[in-house]
Amino acid sequence: MRRRLVGSATAAAMRAPRYCRCRRSSTHAKTPVSNNLKIWEYRVSDAASVVPAANTSTDPSSSSSSTSPSSSSATLQTLYTPSQNLKGGWDISHTKAPVQNGPLLEPLPKPNKLPSMDTLSFQMQRVVRHFLPAGYPTSVAPGYKRYVGYCIAANTFGSASMVLSTQALLLAVGVGSSATAPMAAAINWVMKDGIGQLGGILFASKLGSAANSSIDSDPKRWRVVSSLSMDCATWLEILSPLFPQYFLPIASVANVGKNIGFLTASASRAAIHQALALKSNLGDVTAKAGSQSILASLAGTTLGISISPLLQGDVANVALGFALLSVFHQYCTYNAVRSVHLRNLNRHRLNLVLEKFVESIMRVSAKPENAVTQRNIAVLSPAKVAEIEKFLPFIHKDETKQWLVIGSSLTFLFPTKSEFDHVIGCIGKKEGYLINHCNGGPICLTFLKDAEGTDLIRGMLHAHILRTMLLSSSGHTKASDLIKTSYGEMISSIDEFMKALEMHGWEISTETVTVEAGEAKRLQIQDR
Repeated sequence: MRRRLVGSATAAAMRAPRYCRCRRSSTHAKTPVSNNLKIWEYRVSDAASVVPAANTSTDPSSSSSSTSPSSSSATLQTLYTPSQNLKGGWDISHTKAPVQNGPLLEPLPKPNKLPSMDTLSFQMQRVVRHFLPAGYPTSVAPGYKRYVGYCIAANTFGSASMVLSTQALLLAVGVGSSATAPMAAAINWVMKDGIGQLGGILFASKLGSAANSSIDSDPKRWRVVSSLSMDCATWLEILSPLFPQYFLPIASVANVGKNIGFLTASASRAAIHQALALKSNLGDVTAKAGSQSILASLAGTTLGISISPLLQGDVANVALGFALLSVFHQYCTYNAVRSVHLRNLNRHRLNLVLEKFVESIMRVSAKPENAVTQRNIAVLSPAKVAEIEKFLPFIHKDETKQWLVIGSSLTFLFPTKSEFDHVIGCIGKKEGYLINHCNGGPICLTFLKDAEGTDLIRGMLHAHILRTMLLSSSGHTKASDLIKTSYGEMISSIDEFMKALEMHGWEISTETVTVEAGEAKRLQIQDR
């Protein structure tokens, strides 16, 4: 489908395409209205990238210097190359229905048969368009380009590793050896695939419980886990020729690891694609991700086949080659997920945001003369959090677990009923959480049954403020008194904090705020 975009009226004539020359008849005494218009044509799907440059010329004699669409708009200029417009376009239109006193079009001599750089660029854009979502770049998040680039590189190195591991498995199972029965080799190959798929099914059944929320709230960590699982499984397959008598157990364990990697990668990519899709185009982003993965797989297979003869089938050489590919694979995977700006709040991301925010409000509270600067509170955006977020598995752990326990039982939260009565007297029954600090231990925070996303944020903010006050008091103030003081500080700053979160693009609904682990408990309070 095509539309026409009409620019502002101007006395300068529109500059003709590259292979056309526009001349005005000197016998015309009056300039028709059509000469005062600029007309461009573009596809509806390209409307977001079409930005015609304004023409400020008002002198009819300055037609030679009249501007056409800006050179920065590559899509617009490319659509209006002569090869696109002169074939059944402007030339035929003027011939069949010429405008009286209008510009006459004359074809110039045939151009050089060699394609110009603009034509080559246009052809490249047409190819790349098949791998990008419609409306790119405005239809996706800012980090999409960097994410796709690293993903294609990571998949390329991963596919090359698969070629090496498959070669090693075939050698281990006895393909090409006269001492191995073909039927036995085929049975072992099928059995290791079946056992691997069964292990993947068992792992997928566990994803429906506590880990499910972890994958949705922390997809970056699980994406790295899937990459590590794939490389560890590939490493086992490459070493299998050293123990051909144990081919079935080694290959089966490796296949289980591969299925776990495939499952976690698919689950985590769903959450990542949701963060990258801005205009309800999750399906388009996912489909293009599949095309990009196929392209990378073809490139990786070609790379693996190319380097395989150089390794000469030696296990040590293959292991060394795989080690290099694995390093590049992990590096690209890490940088790919690092480019994604997640807008949902899990415990770690909310902790990063709250640390900066509480530091700013407590600095203002400590100096009343700086109360005017309270409007300039520090709230990190998703892009800033993505730069400092830690998500490497087994290495980066949530720092709040050292001083904050979320979802503890009632007896651990309130050892005595008097403490419960004191906290209820401080925060009331309308809050969606209960908080306490006793015996110099960690701060305990437990949410009520019907707590929503805003309640989770309020409770976490209260806990951070309470911790800051406990550290500054150095034990000179009772914890029961600090609970009440910190609650008042939370009430005075929560509205401004929530507005700042929404302004920076954070999603604060109940479904997008996750701070509790699967084993956390909630309480329900009822009046007798």
